Amino acid sequence: MKTETLGTRLRKLRLAASLSTHEAAEGIGVSASTYREWENGRGIRGEPYEKIANTFGVTITEVLLGDKASKSKAIQELEKTEAHLKLLRQELFRAV
Repeated sequence: MKTETLGTRLRKLRLAASLSTHEAAEGIGVSASTYREWENGRGIRGEPYEKIANTFGVTITEVLLGDKASKSKAIQELEKTEAHLKLLRQELFRAV
């Protein structure tokens, strides 16, 4: 079974919400080029997941894992995201 990528999910969610890439980007608060990069597989940096979920009218779990996510998989993805955010915070504090 092939796992759906985050970019593929974002595209499906955007189309289900009948939004253009420009409209989705505006709702999330990022540039259209940044949003297109996400759909094309570039990793999402920072903490825009809540804005993405709100823009598409879905849960954060659905954004991250699709609509048939298991609880254990959700916890694993959350732990990965938290680790990524911890590293990002460390980078930001070093830059200050």
